[in-house]
Amino acid sequence: MTMKNTLLSATASIFILPILSGCPTGYSIPDYGGTANLCIDNAAEALHRIDGGKRDAHLLHYKPKSAFRIKSHAQGVARLPGLGDENWFAVSRKARHLNEIIEFVHFDQILSDGGPLATARTKNGSHGKNVLSFDPPEHTNNHAGGIQAVVRYLFVGSDGDSSRVDAYDVSNVPYGGNPRHVTQLIIGKRGEPKGDSPAAHWVAAARLEDGRYVLAVGKDERDLAKTNKPHHAWFYISKNPSLEDTDWFYWGFWDYSRVQGRGAHQKAYQSVNAITECNGNVYLAMMRPGRAKKNYIDLWHLGINEDLSPRLVKVTQKRIFKRRRKGRCTFNAGGGIHITPDGKDLVIYCTGKKGRKDMQIDEYRDK
Repeated sequence: MTMKNTLLSATASIFILPILSGCPTGYSIPDYGGTANLCIDNAAEALHRIDGGKRDAHLLHYKPKSAFRIKSHAQGVARLPGLGDENWFAVSRKARHLNEIIEFVHFDQILSDGGPLATARTKNGSHGKNVLSFDPPEHTNNHAGGIQAVVRYLFVGSDGDSSRVDAYDVSNVPYGGNPRHVTQLIIGKRGEPKGDSPAAHWVAAARLEDGRYVLAVGKDERDLAKTNKPHHAWFYISKNPSLEDTDWFYWGFWDYSRVQGRGAHQKAYQSVNAITECNGNVYLAMMRPGRAKKNYIDLWHLGINEDLSPRLVKVTQKRIFKRRRKGRCTFNAGGGIHITPDGKDLVIYCTGKKGRKDMQIDEYRDK
């Protein structure tokens, strides 16, 4: 079997995963209540067009309600597409000793059309309001990980006493409402290999052509070293198009012994986002810290092996420089990918690890 855009699930002989497609009928701007995904024309080319730090990244600032310290550091960041003037963000955090684990930040002085905020019209600077610190009642461990926004849903990985993925409808946040919980996936309860130890340090999500969702859930290398397992990521498919009443099928895991592509080896991926091309290809943008002043984004193409298990092939790599300043961005904290509404460009967001009075989000955009 050759590599295809069509991904098949080995969960059951009658369960066939259709073509992964961000925009099966062409690109359309996502709206809350709509079904469109954001998609990109060419993921690899768009990634390489990003200025990785030769010029200073555009800085966004906000004052957190609860200080981000070493023991409550940032874990993930997502710009929420289609929300307000495209000026809302979610920031997740490790906060076992606190209640708030997701912060929703509104940069109300920036009026954006969905492009880079550095080029958007502003009223007064780039400082945001911390509108809502959210402690989901579905969480019992207060250790949120990497996150991803898809249409009106925010997927949150969480690890601690148990590993899980929760999805929230965030469409009411601009109107003073709390995110509404719509589904939960408990990791390790869906037929994963016996003796395996999956975790949800990060989650990546993409919507399929038939409306269902595919999730990639994984752990970083420090936890892998403890378990002595080659598995880094586990894949799941929603049973139904609607997240409101779905269950999840276990598809398979990513085994390092099957990895193909130059430079393919175990990395400390802290945040991972799925990127869909408008032709149906799906990629995982895996973000990791590097040595000295460097961060890296590894782009992997998602396909299938002959036994119908998930297959990841490394396509390219992008280097993102850290700036020499206090609170500088690091992929050891939060990273996220945003697709512009015209489907042409990617925008990268990266947080500092901590912030007591000032939390910073770096924006990297097209050169």
